[in-house]
Order: sequence, then structure tokens, then C-alpha cells
Amino acid sequence: MKAYSEPFTALSDLALLSEEGVLPRNINLKTFEPHREAFACEHAARRAPVWSAEAQERFEEGMSLTSPALWPNERNWPRAMKLWDEAASQSHWKAAIMWIQTAQTGQGEDSEKGRFAVPPQEPEEVVQRVEALMRQNVAEGFYLMGVFHDTGYGVKSSVDRAWAFWELAADMGSARAQTKIGKALNAAKDDPRGAWWGNKRVALQMLECAYAQGDGVGAFELGSTVDRAAANGRNPDLTPSEESAAHFPRARQILHDAVKFGSEDAAIHLTVAFSSGEPLVNRFIDKARSERYSVLADELWNNPDLRFPNLDKVLPLPPAVLPQWDGHPESLIDAAKGVRLAPQPVTTSAHRLPPQDRAHLPPGHTLQVPAHLSSFARRSLAGFTTALEDNTRPPGMARAPVAGYWQPRVLPAHAYDDAYTTHLRRELADLPPMRFREHERLQIALRGTTLAYEDAVHRLVRWHFMGMAVPQALPKDWLAQAGTVRAIASATRTTCASGQPCPQSGIWQPHALDASHPMAPVLSTATLNETWKRQAFVPQGERMPRLSAQGLPMEDDQVGWWLMQACEMGFGTPITT
Repeated sequence: MKAYSEPFTALSDLALLSEEGVLPRNINLKTFEPHREAFACEHAARRAPVWSAEAQERFEEGMSLTSPALWPNERNWPRAMKLWDEAASQSHWKAAIMWIQTAQTGQGEDSEKGRFAVPPQEPEEVVQRVEALMRQNVAEGFYLMGVFHDTGYGVKSSVDRAWAFWELAADMGSARAQTKIGKALNAAKDDPRGAWWGNKRVALQMLECAYAQGDGVGAFELGSTVDRAAANGRNPDLTPSEESAAHFPRARQILHDAVKFGSEDAAIHLTVAFSSGEPLVNRFIDKARSERYSVLADELWNNPDLRFPNLDKVLPLPPAVLPQWDGHPESLIDAAKGVRLAPQPVTTSAHRLPPQDRAHLPPGHTLQVPAHLSSFARRSLAGFTTALEDNTRPPGMARAPVAGYWQPRVLPAHAYDDAYTTHLRRELADLPPMRFREHERLQIALRGTTLAYEDAVHRLVRWHFMGMAVPQALPKDWLAQAGTVRAIASATRTTCASGQPCPQSGIWQPHALDASHPMAPVLSTATLNETWKRQAFVPQGERMPRLSAQGLPMEDDQVGWWLMQACEMGFGTPITT
């Protein structure tokens, strides 16, 4: 089989992994080459399957149930595992990874709070789950298979195959693999024992790619590397430099972004730099900035799930002036979090009708057939009957047997229809469900006329029970409930293009202008997604961010920005518009 005879690479046909009898754990691999000449950045999202909003909701509920913000005996791991399993069945690969990592080690504890312990699962099942990810083109699956070979979990231990899997995963877009190999190659020379290798050029390329994908560990490694090189009078690749100080601003920005990505190490690094006046910060001692980074470092130690995409709102880099702060850690942390639209009720034309209109639906409501009235939904009523047609009911127009919304549906056209009947059929087309009281006549008001009681009109319809108006069941924003994001009720309609002057200070969120772009799923504008992680606070007049400058393979004309919340720099209340 080709999967066993020919080395599998990032460009290989993934169909090879689905051939009968092929176990992805055993595929033939290209030998890890630490001294490769170059690395082409790939993003995992370009290859991986796209998941549904329903799968994302299950994933997030599982994350909220196991949030580090909860006490250990309150984290409901069994429920989370069930939710992640359901989401994984809908191609949510991040949920699959959470299931795999939890199943590998076991998590949770039983206490008076509940039976929340999940024991380690059988290694073979866990390995098979990883192989399923590999067949779906998920780069992280190849990374995990490398971990298994490194530790001998469920497979025969092989350090050589582990590094080969990690290199393959890095080529396919795994940020964790790119960071791992980038750190291993980030040395001046090879370690004789094989713990690291000297390949600065490829190391930096891999770390830049991980940074572009929002990986906090990779961003910290990259930023600290640039910082050390500049402090030693060198370029990041360790070549001599007479203008090494020019690298400090980039190092500051990368480390600052790493804090946004959730790096506790980066927050500590900047805490020390501003406190002691290191070259990284132009030897300027800034205790106020140091204190704020320290607060963020403490919070990330307690809750590594947190991200701070809007950090610039409360802790901008110099030369921007720091806004006033009340000293409470909660206000700093909350202001730096991402914001996300709370799930909103669906609004239709029926909701916009005046209340006196029979077709009006109260805002926030939808039609639903109660279980005890389901029998009425399974049959329809003739709009008009005579005693000869039906002697089981009074002749004339139908009456509503139960209160609720009834929809008239026009009977199919008949070969003997005259011009008047054809006209009536057109008038009756597409009528919405209408509200009637119990035993009230089911009657239709035609446009431009009074109520039409004519036999001809009501003989052409049958009435169908559509249910009663009940409040819409909205999905919960589990991340907002867990405190990972801030929920907002509405967003503005203001938009701006990348690279253009910002028309309004506030929190902006990127989106792909072309839905067919390979990176469009990453910037989806759906309510429950992860686009909030790429938000940015932008002051009025400054240029909108360019994702291409951040390493995301999207040009300015492919990205738009949407003003989620208008606000000034600092901790104040949002601007109402």
C-alpha cells in the first residue's frame, strides 16, 4: 500500500489514509530533517473541516463546565466529555481534541458536588480517535500522534517517528507542532545529545507561523528571541547587527500580542521589563504598566483559558498614555476581554406587524405546537362546508377548535376554474398564519376589501394549525457565562476596510468579504464562533489593522472590520449610538 511504501507528506493524497487496512499510526514518514532549508507557513484552518453552530455550542458548553475558573470539585468532566463527543461527531475537531486529551489522562474528582471524575480510557480507543482526525485532514491529529510515539502511549515508542510526525503536523498547519519544532531549532548550534538543533532561519519561520495563528506559546518564544538578539547586538537569526535596537519595538509588540493570546510567560516578561527598565522598553521604568501586566499574569496563572484581544483598550504600548484605572483586577481583566453578541431572537415580518393584525407575533416569540394539541396539527379543516359535504359539523365557514395560529393553504388549481376563481387563488396565495380565538370563525380579509365571507373564497382553502406563540428558545452563550468573553446585546452597523483610518474608537472585529476565501471560516461572523479572539481596540483616526501584517494570508481588500462596540480607551461605559 502507498501509505506504507511511500513517505506521507503534507501534500500527499489523504485518501491514502482511508484505504482499507491502513492505520494512520503506521504510515511511512519522511525522516525528520532539522537542517531543512526553508519552511512554508500553513494554517490549520485552511485544511480542517468546518463545524456547525450547534457543534460549537456543545464545545463551548463543555469548556464552561470544566473552566479553570471553577473549583476542581465543581468541574463536570463527564458531562463535558459527552458534549465534546457529540460535537466531534459533527466534525468539530477542537472538541475531539478535548475529548482525546481528557480521555488520555483522566480528569475530575468525585465529591459532595457530584460524581465528576472521568477515568483514563483505553489507549486503543484514544489512538483510534486521533486517527479519525488524521483522516479528516486535521493537522493537530498528526501532532498528537507524534506525542503518542514520543511517550509510547497506545503505540510502540519511537522518538524518530515522533519528530517525523511533528514535522508533518507543522507542515500541515499545527501551531503546536510549529512551536515545538521552532523551539527545538532555535539554537546557535546542534546539541550533541540531540535535544536541540541550530537552524535559526527555519525556527523563526515556524515561530512566525505559530504567532500568526494566535498561539501564545509560539508568540512568547518568538518575542523573547527577538528581544534577546537585540539586547546582544544581533539580528534575530544571530547575525551581527549595527541597528539591533530597531528590533525592540517588534519584540514588544509580539510579546504584547502573546499576552492577548493568553501567554502568562509573556505577561511576566513585560512585567519585569517595565519594572526594571530593560532595553526592551527603552530603559524606561514604568511601574503602572508593570503592575497591569502583573495582574494579567496572575489571572492567566489561575485561568489559562482567558484571552485578551482588546488589551490595547486598557494597556496600550508606549507612547500611548495609560488610561486611569480603579485598581480592581476585575475591571482590568473584563475590559481586555473579547466581546460577543448574545444570541438574539429571530425577527420576521410577522414580528414587525402591528399588534392588532391577526398575523402579528410578539417580539421574541415563535410558533410551536404544544404536545397536547399535536392532534390538531395532523389534520386540516375545510374552509367552508355544506351539510351534503360533511354532516358531522355545522355548515358554513370553519371555526377554530382551539385558540392559536391557523394558516390557510390554497387548494390546487382545478381544470374547471373560471377567471374569478383564478383571481381568488392569486389573492389567497402566501397568506401567513393568523391568530384566532377558540370557536372563532376562520375567516380571511382580502386586500382592499372588507372581510370576505363568500363561499367561493373559503371553499378554496384548508386551515392548518400552526401552534401557539411561545418565547423563542435561545442558545446560551456558555463562554460569556464562564466569564471568558463579555456578552453585548447589540452591535453597531459601522464598518471599515483594512488599512483605512478608523471612523470611531471602539472594539472592531474582522470578517472575510468573500465567503469562498479559504480563511473565511476563521473569520465567520456567526454569533457563536471564535472570531472574537481576533478583535482589536482601535482609536479613531488610527489605521485599521492589517491581518496580512499579522501573518494571516489575507489582503486588505479581502477583509472588512465591523464595529462591535463604540467606546473610548479606558474603563468607562460604552458609547451609545
